[in-house]
Amino acid sequence: MEARGLALTRTSRCWQALAGREFASCQGPGAIAGCCKGAAGWSIPLVMLARTPDVYCIGSQKAATTWLYRCMESHPQVFTSPYKEVHYFDSLYVGVHRGIHVARINKSKAHFVQAESGRSALGRFARRLVLSPKRRRAERRMRWWMAQEGKPIDDDWYRAIFAGAKPGQKVFDVTPAYAVLPPQGVAHVKRLSPAGKVMIILRDPVDRAFSHAKMLVHKDNQAVSDERLFAYATKLVVRSRNDYCGILDRWQAEFSESQFRVYFYEQVQQAPLAFLEDVCGFYGIEFNKKYFPLARKVVYRGPGWGMSEALKARLVEYYRPAITGICERFPEQTREWLR
Repeated sequence: MEARGLALTRTSRCWQALAGREFASCQGPGAIAGCCKGAAGWSIPLVMLARTPDVYCIGSQKAATTWLYRCMESHPQVFTSPYKEVHYFDSLYVGVHRGIHVARINKSKAHFVQAESGRSALGRFARRLVLSPKRRRAERRMRWWMAQEGKPIDDDWYRAIFAGAKPGQKVFDVTPAYAVLPPQGVAHVKRLSPAGKVMIILRDPVDRAFSHAKMLVHKDNQAVSDERLFAYATKLVVRSRNDYCGILDRWQAEFSESQFRVYFYEQVQQAPLAFLEDVCGFYGIEFNKKYFPLARKVVYRGPGWGMSEALKARLVEYYRPAITGICERFPEQTREWLR
């Protein structure tokens, strides 16, 4: 595990409060002490170790990754990023994601200008009191992004995100976009986390493409029709996430068999606690069902449109090569995918 010292700054203190984390108080090589004001006004020494992840979840998108992130948030031996989907490596190597951090900062600023414009300090405080837990998490995430304005997005920035991890905690990055990293991007991940572990959850390509298409159509505020859903389900951004064989080839070229684990969406659906127990074993952390109060809950529910038989037939034919390729590698786990 790579550890580098990070000076304590006003921004990182703000991040500590917004992310709801406690920084580790420890001593060791590369640790730089700082201080912050305690409740009674005295200075409390803090030491932060910049970290790189021990475990990456690289997808698949629309395959229970948000559920997994929320489950792992509640595990005491896991440190998750203050928001799901850091998008660090893909912002460097995937063209369409290169401006994602600037877009997040601008979106966050626009949100707060709109939400708090014309309100008094008391009014702003009162608005935050009535926010739902989901909305509070979103606002913490947006405030964090606003604090990143002007910072270079580089390896040090990425390490600093995980500086709040306590000694012994496993650091976890869930960013499904990493699945489509080119070989040089995967090599970059391996350089930063040479002993890191990588997991991916595979879902029936037709079901995954349809779910992805629904999300995009909803996001673009488009009218729903089979033709439009098919057009979205066959876009490059969707096709690339369905290229499971290509994804596995790129990642397994860098990470050994013991470092890379393939799971299946059916495992999550049929036995979520058994799935989490296996994941904990892969991470090297304790499994206890009391750590996972969300294990049997749906944490994100997309638009409720169903897939018509005509659309399903078109998508099956379109994705048949991708389905056949991955089914040849995992015949037992994917036999239901072969229609």
